[in-house]
Amino acid sequence: MEKIFNQIKKLRKNSKASSEPGGAQQRAYAATLMASVISHQQTLNFSIEDLATLNPQQQSWVKEVCFGSLRFYHHLSVILNNLLNEPLAKKHADIQCLIIIGLYQIEHMNTPHHAAVNETVAATKVLKKAWAKGLCNKILRRFIKERTRLLQETNHNLQAKYSHPIWLIERLQTAWPDQWESILKENNQRPPLTLRVNLQRTTRDDYQSELASNKIAFQTDNRCQTAVTLTQSLPVSKIPKFDLGFASVQDISGQRIIELVDLKPGFQVLDACAAPGSKTCHMLEAEPRIKKLVAIDMDAKRLIKIKDNIVRLGLPIEPCRMILANACHSKEWWDGDLFDRILLDAPCSSTGVIRRHPDIKILRSPEDVVEACKQQKHLLHSLWPLLKVNGRLVYSTCSILPEENELQIKTFLKNHSDAKAIKPGLSNGIPLHYGHQCLPDSREGDGFFYCILEKQTS
Repeated sequence: MEKIFNQIKKLRKNSKASSEPGGAQQRAYAATLMASVISHQQTLNFSIEDLATLNPQQQSWVKEVCFGSLRFYHHLSVILNNLLNEPLAKKHADIQCLIIIGLYQIEHMNTPHHAAVNETVAATKVLKKAWAKGLCNKILRRFIKERTRLLQETNHNLQAKYSHPIWLIERLQTAWPDQWESILKENNQRPPLTLRVNLQRTTRDDYQSELASNKIAFQTDNRCQTAVTLTQSLPVSKIPKFDLGFASVQDISGQRIIELVDLKPGFQVLDACAAPGSKTCHMLEAEPRIKKLVAIDMDAKRLIKIKDNIVRLGLPIEPCRMILANACHSKEWWDGDLFDRILLDAPCSSTGVIRRHPDIKILRSPEDVVEACKQQKHLLHSLWPLLKVNGRLVYSTCSILPEENELQIKTFLKNHSDAKAIKPGLSNGIPLHYGHQCLPDSREGDGFFYCILEKQTS
């Protein structure tokens, strides 16, 4: 592990020195970042967190090939395996990823064939694996020549055809027999960039005028009064008045959680799994007169980021208590005051946000879903006693798997006679017997589950 991160650090430095996006240095850097996901189970966001050291053009190129190659990894890796005489050794994951990047460029980026081949071959030298020059050259040229046949062959392989792991395809076929195919196709699309307008700083109409004056095209969704979706993605640095706190980046599905919380002045509120802080900040934007807002997370760096965002957005810091703790262990952090509202945006498989995080298709396993369900059950059981009678606990996940969502709530209600599920009443998505499910859709937002639980008198 240490070896690959030292390699990433060195290649990042060399990539910065190479000004041309997509050259051999940056190609080698991107391949090494991908290899950290494939071989070392690191998230792509973790691997690219130091990308800011590159110039904007370099950043854009590295992100495009890393996210895109991982998005179509299950498809391109089948093609690669069909072109190899024997599988590459695990220690050569960087070469495997380098070739997949070349395949991705040819198939999805309209890169001139000679450039994709030549720069991929040149990158083997940067990786100090000159032995792979001939292999990369041969594989990519064969793909160009035999492309039609190779693509036709993948249509008979579900994993390759939909570019998802087979276990997840089968889960979705069972859970959503009428929608599974559209879900898989949607997961392979680039996600939209949606902003949450800070209504404590401006109005949505005024902010849209700001976007228009900067010649930034957008779409408005009247289901959510804070949401504005940009027609094309932009770096945060180019979003008007972002640094002044006029807007934040948040998908519309995430924004809709707060309307379900239904905040009032004087409420005491718990954000049980607060990081990265979008929900904490949105609650303060929606109702800055709440009495107390406790934000709990187990990651100290992310708690600091929440505080930084509260300051950026010009929101009141006085009601907030940032606590580094496990929300399940309430004896370690709870002061005994019951909450009017609890927001539990629970840890989950994240199967509803694959289009934003394509590495999920590689990093998640069926065992991870089982573990997430255990965590969710423990959190629900641990937090319920902290809620006032007539108070609300809003449970949400960015999962589209029933065992983490409706079935989790069904089990909870069986074991808690003082809990009542209230229909969220959202206009989009799928109303369920317990809760409401939104599936990933370019027009509707990310995949999310919501359920409102109200505490009754015993």
